[in-house]
Amino acid sequence: MMLLGVFVHAALVIPELMPVDAGTGSFFAVSYAVVHSFRMPAFFLLSGFFAAYLLQSEGVRAFLVSRFKRIVSVLAVAATIIASLLWQTGCTWCSPSQSRDYLSTALIYLWFLYYLVIISHLALVAHLLAKRLPARMLELGRALTEALRLGPVAVGVIGLVLALVPGVIDTAGQVRIEMGWVPNIPLLVFFGAFFALGWVINRNAEPLLRKVTASAWVNFGLAAGFGAASAWLFSIGDASWQPVVQVLAVTYSTFAVIGLFLRYLNAELAIVRYLADASYWVYLFHAPVMFVVIALGAGAGWSPIIVAVVSIASALAFTIVTYHYLVRSTVIGKWLSGRRRPRRAKRVG
Repeated sequence: MMLLGVFVHAALVIPELMPVDAGTGSFFAVSYAVVHSFRMPAFFLLSGFFAAYLLQSEGVRAFLVSRFKRIVSVLAVAATIIASLLWQTGCTWCSPSQSRDYLSTALIYLWFLYYLVIISHLALVAHLLAKRLPARMLELGRALTEALRLGPVAVGVIGLVLALVPGVIDTAGQVRIEMGWVPNIPLLVFFGAFFALGWVINRNAEPLLRKVTASAWVNFGLAAGFGAASAWLFSIGDASWQPVVQVLAVTYSTFAVIGLFLRYLNAELAIVRYLADASYWVYLFHAPVMFVVIALGAGAGWSPIIVAVVSIASALAFTIVTYHYLVRSTVIGKWLSGRRRPRRAKRVG
């Protein structure tokens, strides 16, 4: 999900920084819409899954230390750097839901880390409070978790419940993005629900993930159908049903992507493990390289597609090389991932 951010940012930024014809603009818009439909919900669901695992296996102190080292401190450093650049102007080329001033664009593409900080700590508080509940209520909670089945019907019900959260869909018909310091409460609830789903799945992982895997293609078909219906409703200006249909498309696509990965890519591969380790660094530092290449390509008169290919390739090459030599086996790698790793990924199998 982190690595996909490189691609969606190219699709978002290029039309803002250079002229794009209608056909190419539609290609970028559709590419962004497809990836955006599942990327952040899947990220928060997986974050909830592994947060629950960390808390269960390592305890509260390790949970807090991990959140501070890997998210809070990283976000604080990044926010300080961003503030030095955007304090007076804000992000003038960004397109958040409201204003483009600094308060509304202070976190730019790191906004979701801010939401993850809030959601994960609220989850810890909820966990600690739940432990004080009467034994009967705890047993009921465990029984409900064990009774949960994540087939297509259940996923649809989850989507309908999430569609009750107001203001999640923006004026472009997509799940909104809020880059500012003032958190958007409906967005916190929406992504917090996916985080909670991941947390619950961790408590009964084997049967729930088995069902998600078995239903992957059905969920994919439903995601495609609801996605197409959402696009059609948006094109005719139907503001009453389009948000509901879009949330259903988002929910089905999230479970479809996770299920398809579990079904076809559920194997230990050294290159995949390496890219997963590198993805945080790649995401944090791809933007400066990408934006410079886009600006240079636009100035040189390159076509938008060539600019996209070159900017994505340049950003990935720069960040992966710097990760390999400056991060992976150094104190920076320990800061970002909790431990230093050997530069050469271990062969699996």
